Amino acid sequence: SPEQKGTPPVQPQPQPQPQLQLEEEFSKSDVQTLTFDQRLDHFSSQIDCHQEDNDECETFKQRYFYTSRYVHKEEEKKGVGINTNRNTVSFLCVGGEGPSLDPSVLVDSVHCTGDMIELAHKLHHEQNWNVHMFSLEHRYYGESFPKKNKSQKQGEAYLRANEKELDRVDEYKYLSSRQAVRDIVAFINSSETSQHFNNGKISNNNNNNNNNKVRWITFGGSYPGMLSGWSRLLHPDVVYGAVANSAPVQAEADFRKYNDHVSLDLGEESLVGGSKKCLDIFESGHAEVAAILEGGDVDEINKVASTFDVCGGATMLLKDRKNLDFFVGYPVLFPIEVQSNDPTCDEPLCNVQKICDAIVDEHKADPHKPSM
Repeated sequence: SPEQKGTPPVQPQPQPQPQLQLEEEFSKSDVQTLTFDQRLDHFSSQIDCHQEDNDECETFKQRYFYTSRYVHKEEEKKGVGINTNRNTVSFLCVGGEGPSLDPSVLVDSVHCTGDMIELAHKLHHEQNWNVHMFSLEHRYYGESFPKKNKSQKQGEAYLRANEKELDRVDEYKYLSSRQAVRDIVAFINSSETSQHFNNGKISNNNNNNNNNKVRWITFGGSYPGMLSGWSRLLHPDVVYGAVANSAPVQAEADFRKYNDHVSLDLGEESLVGGSKKCLDIFESGHAEVAAILEGGDVDEINKVASTFDVCGGATMLLKDRKNLDFFVGYPVLFPIEVQSNDPTCDEPLCNVQKICDAIVDEHKADPHKPSM
C-alpha cells in the first residue's frame, strides 16, 4: 500500500485531451432504426399510397436511420427550430452499395463518414447549425425487401430461404435506379420524416410544410452518388443540394481509364509508393497470364486458376469468353487497394508501397522466376 515505507507517492495521471469529435458522437446509441411505408412502383399510376385503406397501392417497409445528434437540444424539444433564425438542414446518406446498413452508418462507416458526418459535426459545433442526419436503405437491400404475396417474411433471410423461387426476372422488376430515385423523393416528402421536425408528431399532410422548409442535401459515393446527383437533377424542388463522390454517371462498357490510374499508382513512387520496376513486374505477370489463357492448355490454365483461387478452375474460365476477360481485367489485380490505399496501415501487403516492395524484393532474389 502507499503507506508502506519506501513506497513512492501515487502520481496524478494526465487528463486526456479533448478530441475533434466528442466521445458520445462515436456511439450509435443515439441512432434510431425506423421504417416507413414505401410505394413499390412509383410509375404504375397516380394513386396516393398514403391514403388510409387504399388497397390498390402496394407498399413495402423501407428501413431508414436517424439521429438528432447535431440538433440543439433546447430546440429539439420544441420541434426543430423551424421558426428560429438558426440554420437547419437535413443530410441524407443514400444507400445502395457496400455492406448492409446498420446504425453505424451515421457514426462511422464506408458510406458517408468522410464528408457527411464530418461536415455535420463542423456545421453544428463551429457554425451553430442544426443538422438532422438520415440514411435510407436501398430497396431490395438488407431489411428493405418487398414482401412477396403478402408474406410476413422479408429481408435477406427471406431471400436466402426462397432463392430458387425468387430466381425470376419479374420478382426484381421494381429494382431500378429510377425507382430508387423516387424512393428518395417520397421519403423526404413522407409524413414519417416530418415527425423529426415536429417533436415526434406525425403530420397527416404528406407534403408537409416543415419538410419543405428544411433544406435536404443528399450524399453518396459510386452508385449511391449517382442516385444522389440524379435526385437533385430530377427533383430540384425537393433536393436542395447533392454530393456525388466518384459517381460514374457516364457509363463506359470498356473503362480503360480506371486501369490507367491503377498503373499510375503502381508506377509512380511519388504518389503512393509504387515504382517503375513494380509496374514492369505487374505488366509482365499480366502478359504471362494472358498468354496461358490464350494458349488453351487446360493444365496450364488450371495452374493459373489455382494461383488466383478461381472457383471452378479452368472449366469456369473457359466456359465463357466474358469470364476470361473479366478475370484478366480485374481479379488479377484485386488485392491492390488502389481506391482505399492506406499509407499508415500496419499489416503485411496492406497498401501499394508494401506490395510493390515485396514483389520487387522477390524479383531481385530470383530474376528468372515468372512474374505471375
